[in-house]
Amino acid sequence: MSSRSLAVIWLMAALTLTACASDDEDIDDGSGAGADDSGGGGSDTSTGGSDGGSEVTGTTADCDDRSVSGAMDVSGVIREDTTWSGLIHVTDNVTVREGATLTIEPGTKIIVAVDREIDVGWNSNVATFFADGTADKPIAFCGESEGAGFWTGLRVGSNVTSDSYMRQVLVEDGGGASAALILESPIHIENVEIHLSGSDGLWASHFAQDSANLTVSDAAGMPVALTNPSALTTFPLGGSLSGNDVDMVGLRFSRMDVETIIHALPIPYLQEDEVLVRAGAALTFEAGVEYRFARDTYLDVGWNSNDAEFQVEGTEAEPVVFRGENDDIGSWYGIYVGRNVTSNSTITHAEIHHAGVDGGYALVVHAAVALQDVVLQDNAHGAWISNSGLSADSANLTITSTGDIPLTVEPNALVSLPEGGTFTGNTDDVIAVEGYVMTQTGTVADLGVPYLLPDGLQMRDGAEVTIAPGTDFIMGLETLFEAGWNSHDSALYAVGTAESPITFTGENGQKGDWEGIRIGRNVSSDSELSYVEVGHTGSGNALLGGLVLNRPIAVNNCRFFAGAESGIVRDANDTNDYLTTNVFEDLDGEDVLVD
Repeated sequence: MSSRSLAVIWLMAALTLTACASDDEDIDDGSGAGADDSGGGGSDTSTGGSDGGSEVTGTTADCDDRSVSGAMDVSGVIREDTTWSGLIHVTDNVTVREGATLTIEPGTKIIVAVDREIDVGWNSNVATFFADGTADKPIAFCGESEGAGFWTGLRVGSNVTSDSYMRQVLVEDGGGASAALILESPIHIENVEIHLSGSDGLWASHFAQDSANLTVSDAAGMPVALTNPSALTTFPLGGSLSGNDVDMVGLRFSRMDVETIIHALPIPYLQEDEVLVRAGAALTFEAGVEYRFARDTYLDVGWNSNDAEFQVEGTEAEPVVFRGENDDIGSWYGIYVGRNVTSNSTITHAEIHHAGVDGGYALVVHAAVALQDVVLQDNAHGAWISNSGLSADSANLTITSTGDIPLTVEPNALVSLPEGGTFTGNTDDVIAVEGYVMTQTGTVADLGVPYLLPDGLQMRDGAEVTIAPGTDFIMGLETLFEAGWNSHDSALYAVGTAESPITFTGENGQKGDWEGIRIGRNVSSDSELSYVEVGHTGSGNALLGGLVLNRPIAVNNCRFFAGAESGIVRDANDTNDYLTTNVFEDLDGEDVLVD
């Protein structure tokens, strides 16, 4: 028999198969497939037989030739193991279900009719998918006509087996109703290219760990949107994600409950909703990540007192950048570090921009984590640090170009603030202290801007505080700086220098703004004030002055000025000569008053 006769017999058989299948339609509940069984129906629809005449040889990963001449027409339900090869024409929706395996051999080209889709693992069915292209013989999915969104797309469902894979595959012209490729199961993808999607290129909830080389171009939306945090850790690196309408990787989930690593990509991520890190999850940002936030969103690490770990691993050359989707200052809330975030957490070489919406803070820290070389710039509001303070490993915190106060801290955090950064260039260059009870031991550093104490300060419960030379305090109206409140033990070492004195002044710069400094009876006897300047004290109490001593301590080379009452008030049993060792200027009371 001649080869021409064999070809005619093969074509007649194919037409008969299609005609017979259409008489036994399946109703795919909600699938949209007008589901006849051709290409499925329990039959192996391999088109690559040696006597078939429809095998396409030399196929490359492009859709330049969209002819369906000689193709095997397929549509409907695939219920048994099926192989595609050569040239396949998808004339209606195809669903793979009931444990069937769909294998696509190297060099296969699949031409899809308008608005049609291929759904592997339809409706949460178990299925297996092997798209086994090679560098020499890639697989291509193409629309009948060129154009973004011409056909619906390829979907790999949530119960597709994890041994499934896509290698050397092009998906072109899809994305008619959703992404051109949807991955809901952790299958392996390698050298997969998506081109001309009418929507996003890829939606993915998972990838296999060894996935690599994903390229998306000319998508009408984003190249990739991730619907589960698991897809971040196993994201296929390599390839290109540029040249789309929105060159960002969208994050479309609100919870992180697993260990998650965010890799550096050549384009930014965009967090589209609030994200809560909880349930002991560990979140790591690699060096070089740019992470953007949609309007009114935030990242909450250790949400609702959950345990969590937070590692931001930027470098000087490749910082991790957190910023708004656009350049609008105050467009997103900020980053929140919860009280149960692990103490080994570190934020290193990170930048935060455009946060602080609605009076919130760009960075809120409730746990003693390390901030190292962190910069907050162009935010509506700056940072807030709780009484837990920062880790002793912290260094170089800079907050600038803030539309308000750069930094607000609770009192115990004062002794944990690192040196090396700057807090200037803001609307109000002060560090505000929220609250007044201090129980910690450590040094209050001179950070180049004053500390604003709107409620004053009470040192108690054994607090031992050293104040560095050059440190400035601005005291709120009618407040008191008190060491050893209510006979508590404490110690105060405020030792400046002639060139860098320590200063305490009133908020309005006027006599009587605030009460003054009080040293309690149980304050350590080695406490000391040296080269300290105290002004604007004496708010209405004749027994108060710039410094009230309930026990004698060393007070030398200090200056008391512009006070509404006395300079120093001492006990009658205190025999120290405070008058000749200190300077008193413009006081309404006595220089040294004996009580």
